[in-house]
Amino acid sequence: MNLKFLMFSLLVFAYLAFPVNAQNVEYYGIETHLSREAVTHTIILSFDRQVSKFDYRTKYNPYNLKVESKYGTVRWETKREGRDTVISLYPVNTQGINKTQIQLTFETKENIAKNGEIYTFSSVYIVDVPVERAFAIVYLPETATLKTNVSNESFSPRYGRVLSDGKHIMVYWERENIKGGDDLEFSITYIMPLAAGSLYDVAIIVILAVILVVVIAVGYVRRLHRQSSVKVVMPLLKGDERVIVDILRERKGEAIQRALVRESDFSKAKVSRLVANLKERGIVDVEHLGRTNRVKLKLNA
Repeated sequence: MNLKFLMFSLLVFAYLAFPVNAQNVEYYGIETHLSREAVTHTIILSFDRQVSKFDYRTKYNPYNLKVESKYGTVRWETKREGRDTVISLYPVNTQGINKTQIQLTFETKENIAKNGEIYTFSSVYIVDVPVERAFAIVYLPETATLKTNVSNESFSPRYGRVLSDGKHIMVYWERENIKGGDDLEFSITYIMPLAAGSLYDVAIIVILAVILVVVIAVGYVRRLHRQSSVKVVMPLLKGDERVIVDILRERKGEAIQRALVRESDFSKAKVSRLVANLKERGIVDVEHLGRTNRVKLKLNA
C-alpha cells in the first residue's frame, strides 16, 4: 500500500510541476517581412488541445505587438527575463473547439545589419517545448536581390528554398519534430540599391521573378501541407483562383459549388475548372452531394 501511495504521489507531483512544459506545439508558423530598417514578424502557434497559458519568449525587444486568438479571445502581458522578452499568453476558447491557435505580430530593429548595399538579416526563434511542424518564410524588400548567384550560399540553413511573387524574393524553410531547446535560426544576406533602381534594374528583377515562379511555384504549392497558411499560397494563385479562395474564406472554409457560381459571377464550367485546379494542387477538397459538390478549403485562413 505504501509503495502504491508513493508512486501516485510522484505522478501527481510531476503533473503539477510541469503543466506548461508538457505542452507540444502542433504548428509553429513564422512569416517575416523585411524593410530597410525594421522587421515585421508574424508568429502562429497551433495546439491540438485547449491551452490556458503559454509563454512565448523572444531574444529581441518587440514593439507594436498585436495578439489574436482564432477560437476565442486572448489576454497577454510582457516582461523582461534577463536578455529575453517573455510574452505570457492567456487564451480563452469561446467556440467549444478542442484546439488553440494564437497569432502574434510585432516589429523589431535588432535583426538587420548593413554595410553599404549589403544587408544581413539574422534571427533566432526560441523553441521551449517540442514542435511537431515548423514553417518559416522571409520576404525580402521589393528591390532586394540575394547576394550571390548561387542562392543557397546567401542564406542559412542552406536547405531553404527560394521563390518569388513578382515583387519580393522569398526564402522558406520547413522542419518537423523539433525538440525543446533546438531553436530555429535563420539568416539571409542580400543587396539593396542605395538609390531607386533604373528601368533596367527593374526589368532584370522581373525576368528573374518570372523564371523563379515557373521553375518553383507549381512544385512548391503541391508540397504545401494541409495546414499551411493561406497567406503563403495566395500570391501564387491566379486572379480567378483567388476569387474562389476568398469566397471560401468568407464562408468559414466551405461552400456548395452552386454558391461559388452565384457569388463569383463565373459560369458553371469555369467554376468547375477552377475548383478542379485547386483540388489537384491540394488547396481544396471536394465532396460530392447528389448533383452538386461541397468545396472545402484545406488551408488555415
